[in-house]
Amino acid sequence: MWTLSLECGHTKEIRRKPVSGKERPPTRSHCECCEPLSGNELLTEHREAQAGRNGQWRKKNSARARKIERKSKSRLREEFFRIYGYKCARCGFDDRRALSLDHVMNNGAEERRNVSSGWQILKRAVENGRLPDYQVLCMNCQFIKRHESKDIIAND
Repeated sequence: MWTLSLECGHTKEIRRKPVSGKERPPTRSHCECCEPLSGNELLTEHREAQAGRNGQWRKKNSARARKIERKSKSRLREEFFRIYGYKCARCGFDDRRALSLDHVMNNGAEERRNVSSGWQILKRAVENGRLPDYQVLCMNCQFIKRHESKDIIAND
């Protein structure tokens, strides 16, 4: 049906939509240009606006933002160890300061290229529970594993 839109005055095809919040809602005419945004469009618009506000807040409160980020990363790391264990999978070393996430298949560099940061990998490991792709290794075992894999490649 072609008619005049009551919202913007354009003569276009309109859709009849109920106005929310009333028992017997009257209808209101909207043309396509003044029709409310769909859920996905609204969500995208909201996220962009929120990202801008977050950036402004981070600039004004940089010290506090860093403190919050450190605390968040510390919680994420602690959750990772709670799920994967507090000991090195190879030698049993248990000092958390020297423990880290290890990619069992040696594909860490490839995975880091596909995500924005190493913290995103840790977050994935925590969110998906105990995945066979990851293990806890101490830094000594990490370096030993790296050299062993280089020796295997060199001997081939």
